[in-house]
Amino acid sequence: MRNGWRVAVVMPAFNEEAQIESAIQSVPSWVDSLVVVDDGSTDMTYQQAKSVLPEFGKIVRTTGLGVGGAISRGYEVVISQLDSDNENTDDWAAVVMAGDGQMDPQDIDNLLTPLTRVPFVKGDRFSHHEGLGEMPKNRRFGSWVLGKLTS
Repeated sequence: MRNGWRVAVVMPAFNEEAQIESAIQSVPSWVDSLVVVDDGSTDMTYQQAKSVLPEFGKIVRTTGLGVGGAISRGYEVVISQLDSDNENTDDWAAVVMAGDGQMDPQDIDNLLTPLTRVPFVKGDRFSHHEGLGEMPKNRRFGSWVLGKLTS
């Protein structure tokens, strides 16, 4: 629990064997649920993730959903866990952290704070230049446009 919220992290991953362990290990200890969605990786992503998955974590395998589909599948798993436990969902927040470790886990607090006033918060990579990593310029532009349209 953090700032009055129970937190579920959804982590989509595809061929992230080099980064998935550190991405999972960077998830803060106050997170209540972690769902890693391996979307058909052909490398050792699944095995690496499974080897470091915390007790409160779950790994799901899918194939060819893409990052958006993997995120949606992760949300479905979180919701089904809450439903099966008869949990009140009013104090739960779901956060997406990519399996490549590009998100600073400390930024989760920045996403939780506005949830007391609005039902949805979206972060972006443009607030921190290091968050852009090696993203190609055409994808940077597309991501920027999409961010503007959804903000």
